[in-house]
This record gives sequence, C-alpha cells and structure tokens, in this order.
Amino acid sequence: MKISNPSLQQRQQVFMNTFSSTLNEDEENRIYEQAFDTFSQQSESGGASFEKMPSLLAAHTFVTAKTSLSALMPTADLTEIRAAAGERPEVAKWVNLLDTSSEFLEAATEQPISSPPSPPANPQSVSPAPTVIYSEPPQVSTDDGKLAEAVSKVERALSLSQEASSNYSSAAQNSNDAGRNMREAGGALSDRSSRSSSAGAALGLGRSAEASGQSAKSASDSANDKSAETERLIESARYLIADDRVADRLDDLVNLCNRAQAKGQEGESEIWDAASSLRAAMSGAQHIADSPKDAQLALDAIDASSEAYDSESAYSHSAYDFEDAGREQNLVTSGLQEVLAGLRDEKSSQRR
Repeated sequence: MKISNPSLQQRQQVFMNTFSSTLNEDEENRIYEQAFDTFSQQSESGGASFEKMPSLLAAHTFVTAKTSLSALMPTADLTEIRAAAGERPEVAKWVNLLDTSSEFLEAATEQPISSPPSPPANPQSVSPAPTVIYSEPPQVSTDDGKLAEAVSKVERALSLSQEASSNYSSAAQNSNDAGRNMREAGGALSDRSSRSSSAGAALGLGRSAEASGQSAKSASDSANDKSAETERLIESARYLIADDRVADRLDDLVNLCNRAQAKGQEGESEIWDAASSLRAAMSGAQHIADSPKDAQLALDAIDASSEAYDSESAYSHSAYDFEDAGREQNLVTSGLQEVLAGLRDEKSSQRR
C-alpha cells in the first residue's frame, strides 16, 4: 500500500513505535506470526503484497488488543475500561495499542486502494469481545453530505460480511471433515486383527485430519478478519448517520459481529484441543507401527484410540461453533442489506 497521505504515514509511525515499545518479545513474535500467516494465505490467492504488511500487523494488533481487554475486563464498558487504564498498566497497554492500531487502520481505509484485512482473533480466548473501542468516536452528523460516505462504508461492510459468512461455513465443513477422519482413525486403532496395518491406516487418516483442521483454522482466521473489519466499518458509518433508528440498528449489527467473532474464537480453541489429542493419538499409532511386538501394545492401542475419539469430539464441537458464527454473521449481512437499501433510498430522494 503506497502511502500518499501524510496523516496516514504519521499514524503508521506512531503505531509502529507503540507496537515495538509496548509489547514484550513473545507478544511481538506471536502477532508477527499471525500477520505472516495471513500474508501467506493471501499469497495463495494472488492478493499478497509486502506493502500491506504494516496494515496486516496493525489489524492483528487491533483484534489482539480487543480480545485482551475482553479477557481483562469482560463485563466492563468503555468508560470503565478507560478509567481502569489509569490504575492498571496492563489495561493501559492494550488500550494504547488498540487506539493507535485503530487510528492507523482508519486512515488506511480511506486510501483509494482496498482496505487491509483484519487479523484472526486469539484462538485461546473464548470470552465475547466488547464493542470496538475508539479513542474518541466522531460526533453524529446531521450533514446530508455525509450520507454518501456512510453508504460507501456500509457497502464495503456488506461485502466483507458476506465473505466472512462464507469463510465460517468453510471452517465448519473442514472441521467436520477432520472429525470424520479422526473417528475413522479411532476405529482403526481399535481393530485388533492387525495392529501394524491398522496403525498405518490411522496415521494416514490423522494426517488428513490435521490438514483439514489447519484449513478450518485458516478459514476461521479469515472469517474473523473480515468480521472484525465489518464491525469497524459499521462503527465508522454509524457516526455519520443522523437517523437514530438506523444508528441503533447499526449498533445491533456491531453486537452481532462480536458474537460471531466470539463463536469463531471458541471454534479455534476447540481446534487447538483437537490438534493436541490428534498428536497424542498419532504418537501412539506411530509407536504401534514401529513396535508391533511390544508387550504393552494393546494398552497403547486403547490409549491412542481414546485420544483419536477425543480429537473427533473437539473437531465436531468446533464445527458447531463455526456454524453458530456463520449464523450470527448471516444476520449481520441481512441487516446491512436492509440498512443499505434505506440509505440508498434516502440518497436518491436527496437528488430529486
């Protein structure tokens, strides 16, 4: 993304300085890894560019900060969070990072080039995230000239929401595929007729399940990216609209985005659990394949089979979570369609 706006360049510099001076090494590395994962995913579809890396980094930081604040103060509102920041350094840290990343992303979105994607949420956090927090939200405008800008933002939000719904559906399908493979692997490991060949079959099924699980996580990451960006655009559009009823409707859609992302996070957490059980099952299967005459083989097979079924269960639960996330995101999509139709009607009436 070529920066032609001095304000954008300044906000990028402020964000990068805050990022490097605020986070510890482990936190920095984790966010960098997430950004590069997203970059790699974009590379597969031909949409990657190293010029977008600062925006990717800011986007991952934005959602990480939001998720961290949700974990630190799950029931707090904006006022309470900001009040606590004065006394709790950890809260202040994440508020500062969320503000600087949000301001940079807001400036980047105004560039003529397509806006950067948002990052995946932390897969280990399952608490619903609070409403997006901005430094100081703009005032509600009664200027009719803001209507065109609001329409543009809602149009972009609608497109992203549709993509997020599709990605959640893909994540659910891949999780179901992984669960089916692990169920079959558990059955193979329970087969006493030929331990060695059964273990070999289980290893193959485990590899397929692992690949499907990784695909599910990538799809969920992308869905959470797009849902978070949808949320940010809705928040931005909401303060451009004078009609209180429309603004309230957009507030409802922000909450639905939060619920979709929370379900996506729960699904990713289940995938982590599934992958852990999968590795344990495959370790047992490998031992059976390598040592077919081990006296403890029967017990090893029982343990490995149990781990395989645990993995299947976790993958199945992740699929349910992704399906729930998709349903929430579909509600966002339909709501945005209704809002957009109303805004376009109002825009047309202004021209007459």
